[in-house]
Amino acid sequence: MHTANQARCSCGALGVETHAEAQFIIACHCRACQRRSGGAFGAGAYFDRAAAEVLGDPREYARTPEAGGTFRSYFCQTCGSTVFWTIDDHPELIGIALGTFETPLTGVAVHSLYERTKLDWIALDAAALHSPAGYTDAT
Repeated sequence: MHTANQARCSCGALGVETHAEAQFIIACHCRACQRRSGGAFGAGAYFDRAAAEVLGDPREYARTPEAGGTFRSYFCQTCGSTVFWTIDDHPELIGIALGTFETPLTGVAVHSLYERTKLDWIALDAAALHSPAGYTDAT
């Protein structure tokens, strides 16, 4: 039986509870995810959207990624932490920021995308999939 995964923002006002296993983790090195996360790359676990419950009232920021479509980030109105996101081209999925989980996720396949803009000191040797851009360029 699956135990629920809980994720939350820094102040606790916004969270997500999932009732399924993560399908995969993406480490995205595109400049937009670097800016969104404030880190060297954006890292998120993707879940079946129907198995996720948003707790709280998020604020939305929408942008058009390099691959097209619309990428919607949801963040806390109080502390500003990005907790989750959705991609209009994949309405069945919800991405949840790895650093927001109460219990770290383990045993999930990692996909490293947009490596052409990856910082040269980052090494993700354990990634199951590497790509200079999106999935279409994956190896």
